[in-house]
Amino acid sequence: TPWSLAVILLIVLLSVAASVLAARKSLRGLPAESAQKKTSQGKTTIIEHAGFIRRKTGFGMRWTLRDASSHKSRILLGIVSVCGSFMLLIVGSGTPDSIGSMIGRTYSEEFLYEYKLTLGTSNTPEQTAQLCDELDGQLVQTVQGRITSDSTETCFKPVTVYSDGEMLGLETTDGEKLGQNGLCDFLTVSFSAPDAISHLVGPNSILMEDCYLRLDRELADFFNYLDGKFGKDGYLAFLTADHAGAHNPSFLIDHKLPGGAWDDKTVCKELNKAINEKFGLKDDVVMSAKNYQIHLNYRTIGEQKADVAALKKFIIEQMLKRPDVHYAFDINNMPEYLPARLKEQVANGYNPKRSGEIALILENGYSEIIDKRNGIYLGNSHGVWSPYDAHIPFMLMGWHVPHGVADNRTHHITDISTTVANMLGIQMPSGCLGDVIEWK
Repeated sequence: TPWSLAVILLIVLLSVAASVLAARKSLRGLPAESAQKKTSQGKTTIIEHAGFIRRKTGFGMRWTLRDASSHKSRILLGIVSVCGSFMLLIVGSGTPDSIGSMIGRTYSEEFLYEYKLTLGTSNTPEQTAQLCDELDGQLVQTVQGRITSDSTETCFKPVTVYSDGEMLGLETTDGEKLGQNGLCDFLTVSFSAPDAISHLVGPNSILMEDCYLRLDRELADFFNYLDGKFGKDGYLAFLTADHAGAHNPSFLIDHKLPGGAWDDKTVCKELNKAINEKFGLKDDVVMSAKNYQIHLNYRTIGEQKADVAALKKFIIEQMLKRPDVHYAFDINNMPEYLPARLKEQVANGYNPKRSGEIALILENGYSEIIDKRNGIYLGNSHGVWSPYDAHIPFMLMGWHVPHGVADNRTHHITDISTTVANMLGIQMPSGCLGDVIEWK
């Protein structure tokens, strides 16, 4: 409000004026003179001339009055400071009233309801609509939605929808006429909330448990809808994931388990410092240490006429000295002692146009830092070869799939497209490397 701005402006002006008055003498003199300790002879104040006051006033009070009369600007600054402190206290005392008024407004003007019902997942849309009509209430649905702005920025936010229609997401199936045109339609659904939540809080959080309980309910609703719409043998569904995830680094440290955090930014800085000291380079040649790969700036290396082979050898030696690195090698010259499984995984994850040429395999339990606050690592990451990171589920159900068959053999995510194409009797996708999954 205008009054609040006026009060703030007045406080600022008084504070600045008091500071200028207190320091004006010091600003006029030389620095050396200002640093010298000066003493001034006190003068008798007006109050001390009154005999009866002087006799009843102690030495300490008389000294205080004399000091105040000699340093008027300091006294003014002290008075302004005390007044400002009292104003802050008064404002702080009014904060609960402000919050209380906001709460009262929220639940007396914005959200008006006498009672709230939480509906189970077994309710049909007809039952939900009937209940809303009988109770004269409003249906509220909260879902995880993808929000895209005009600048193509995408984020995931909980979206609350006020409606009296069917569950969100199921109307699309009817709108697109899937399974009704005599052709085989392909529908993909991405449940992205588990990935986003795990990156924020880690897999052992109660939030992740709640997320999967809700996901289980959503999948049950979706499959029940498909069963009723097309029949249990009228569709083929598969469910999988693109990766798993490591434990939270602080969780491992607290439970005295092997592991920790991989700080790629610190690694990058330390490498560039060691390289510049070793080879006398002026500019940094290590661009990044993300995704457990060392990316080199070949333009800078060429401008400084540095030896690429010597740089790679030095970097590998520096990385192998770290307690969190198990293997470090040039990906174009993988060592013979590297296990065959790791060789295959490193080769599958290498893109000559994007990947770094020095690959790192960390000790078990180490993963990249997502966030760190007050010395505690938050969230988790992924991207290593270990089973806790690479082991993902795969479920196939519906059309021509026998019920209750469990297969403990190792399969790969590339086997899904091959298997589905084989079941449909169509050509496999170009560049397909998977094998057909067979069950008995």
